[in-house]
Order: sequence, then structure tokens, then C-alpha cells
Amino acid sequence: MSTSGALKQYLICSQTKKGGTIFVTYTATWLDEAYYRNKDVCGVTVSNAVINRNSWSCDHWATYSFTNYKTGKTSTQSLHSKPNAYTISDSGSGVCYTVNLWGDRTSMNAVVASGAGVEHYKNEFITIKFNCEIASKKTKYVTFTSRYAHSETNKSISPSISLSSGGLSVAVSGSKTNYYNIISRNAYLPYKYI
Repeated sequence: MSTSGALKQYLICSQTKKGGTIFVTYTATWLDEAYYRNKDVCGVTVSNAVINRNSWSCDHWATYSFTNYKTGKTSTQSLHSKPNAYTISDSGSGVCYTVNLWGDRTSMNAVVASGAGVEHYKNEFITIKFNCEIASKKTKYVTFTSRYAHSETNKSISPSISLSSGGLSVAVSGSKTNYYNIISRNAYLPYKYI
């Protein structure tokens, strides 16, 4: 859980047989609506294993609601997207995605100010799945570490991302101001390989 309590991250790993492939699922869930609605970056780095090429996927879900001030009625819509992988480290030790959170806070505030109603994005979560193989037959533990970088600006930005064994780092190219808040308390799992 992030220090603000707004974002919860977790990792689930499993094997279907001894000495087999490790299946990994990472989920980041917004428990409170993210105020800034821009390009977030999230991913998982791996040590002592190599991610299988073309095994990774990402799904982004949310429920959009609009409450009309004049009628008092609320309408909802389920949203789903499949973000493309932004970068895969050459060593096969990590995968990350840029996820464009739906909506725009400036527009959302304008809707409220106009007296038309209020918009919300609830039940928002991101899931990354992949599988991997151990790097060596002597491997006893594989370590998985998540990283989530939340964009804290209403400006349209393109993140500069690097992924290495040291983890995921995010910055904004050509800018002295870093608009990304690296969420603390990321998920960390030392997985015992069987």
C-alpha cells in the first residue's frame, strides 16, 4: 500500500509443476480516485530469471460514472484498455507499461464548475501478466519487485523510461521538473523456486 493509502500493489507467482515455468501477475489498484489523469508508468523487475518473450500482457480497467446535477441521476460505464509494452529490458529482467489514466482533471473540474454534474473514475486497476524461466539450475529464489510512477501534472507529457536490474526509473525528457512521483512501498516478493 502506498504511504497515502490511495494505491495498493501486489504480486502473485505460481508454478504448475516442479522445475517449471513461473507465472506472474502484478496488480496495482487505485483505492481512491487518482487526482491527476495522465500517463502513469508501472512494471516489474526480476532477478535470477528471464522473462519469456511475448508472454507479457497488460489490462487497464475502471468504472466511469457521471452524476447529472439537474436530474440527480448517475450513469456508469465500464472501461477497458490493453496498453502496449513501453519497454522490455534487453536482458529479459523486466517489463513495464505506460498506462494513460482515463479522463482529464482540467476538463472534469470544468464540468463541475459549469453546474452540469460530476465525473468519477472508480474501481481502477492495472494488471500485468508474464511468465519466466530461472536463469540457472542452481537458482533457489527468484525476486520480483514492482515499481509504480504516478504522473502528477495536468500537462500532456511523454515519459522517458529506463529499466535495468536496479529497477525502473522515469523522468520527463527535456524538462528540469520531474512530474513523476515514484510510489513508495512497492510490492516485493522473494519467490522460492521448486
